Amino acid sequence: MWQSQGSDTFHIICSDQPRNGKTLVARLVADYLILAKRAPLIFDASFPPGGLCSYFPIRGIRVDLSTTKGQMALLDRALEQPIHDCVVDLPAHLLSKLFGLLKDFNFIEAAHENGLGVVIHFVVDRTEASLLAGRKLRAENHFDRFIVVRNEAIVPAFLDLVARARYNDLAAGGPVVIPALDKRVITAIEDTAFSFSKFVDGTAPAMTAPISKSVTPFLDYVYRQFDLLRLKPEHASAHAG
Repeated sequence: MWQSQGSDTFHIICSDQPRNGKTLVARLVADYLILAKRAPLIFDASFPPGGLCSYFPIRGIRVDLSTTKGQMALLDRALEQPIHDCVVDLPAHLLSKLFGLLKDFNFIEAAHENGLGVVIHFVVDRTEASLLAGRKLRAENHFDRFIVVRNEAIVPAFLDLVARARYNDLAAGGPVVIPALDKRVITAIEDTAFSFSKFVDGTAPAMTAPISKSVTPFLDYVYRQFDLLRLKPEHASAHAG
């Protein structure tokens, strides 16, 4: 039986909608694992170029899921020995495509046979349709964990009682909230030269004091949530604080 704590994991960061901070979440997960010395494989399914590989030009692997070669570059590579943690940044328009492939290739069963867990990070959008899409995705697949991510810059707290109930149901397996940031801070962290892991370990280029003071609590808050979800072994410490 796959165990989350200390196990290698295939992390899929996805959403039914574009432009809601999904790549930011993928970066946060990838850098968290790097800080925990997990040496993750980082896959960017955006094509043409853009997205996650822009932030991990050496470690990142670009895959074109419209081709058999690209599909195998993702699925076969993830199962190669020695097994590693994987982080997949999946564009919204490829949501059905990838999960169809996982079923066609019995990927989850093969992953478990190789000691690889499968965890979904679903970035929910502000619409009821997004909540329903998340529920459908969870119901139709058998993941080891389904984590709902809410980016406060895009999706404030749900006020509608029905929407809130649906969100709480989706979040039962573990919610993550990404705090909203000032536009100046967003500009700084969206620079492809910026790295969360280098910021934490002190090797990042110097930033102005106000921006640094905003990034530190932001990262500490997010990574403490990851700690609580046990996305890495307990003996490794990745959070900023």
